[in-house]
Amino acid sequence: MKSFLSALIAILILHINCPIAKSQTNNPVRIAVLDLNGILRNASSTKEIRAQIMKFRTTFEQEIQKEQKVLRDANQELARKRSLLSPEAFAEERQKFEQKVVDVQRLGQKKRKILEAAQNNAMLNVENILNDIVQDVAVKKGFSLVIRRAQTVVLDKSIDITKEVLTQLDQRLPTIKVELEKSQQ
Repeated sequence: MKSFLSALIAILILHINCPIAKSQTNNPVRIAVLDLNGILRNASSTKEIRAQIMKFRTTFEQEIQKEQKVLRDANQELARKRSLLSPEAFAEERQKFEQKVVDVQRLGQKKRKILEAAQNNAMLNVENILNDIVQDVAVKKGFSLVIRRAQTVVLDKSIDITKEVLTQLDQRLPTIKVELEKSQQ
């Protein structure tokens, strides 16, 4: 009990004499709230990214479907040849077909990676600009901390900077072009 009281007294003395603790009481933390998910959902640039990715995805899926149709036709042809070819010749033809299947699967994976990389790069550009805007708004309005709306329970509308940030993002980045890596197409 004696050591507990000694420790408590030491903490109080340090707190009273600590310049950091004093400066914090003189300058209270001003907190702003930001609905990041809402901004990413409603910003014109992110809507455009989603639309472009969907268009690329549709094109890629059509390419893959064409390849799959070729594979189905080749599989049917291989089935017809089964009775005409020797077992060794059929096994060789079957191995070639299976390699084509693997190639089409790899093509699909490659296209998905291209889309994912393109979307990630475009979103990174948006997020960099968004971070600059959030910082500018926070400084301009005197906020020292910005937290996500998802982490709040109660919200005073006067500290919500979402609309202002969304407006500035749409002004600074009304459109964005999603770039696919040329070497991977």
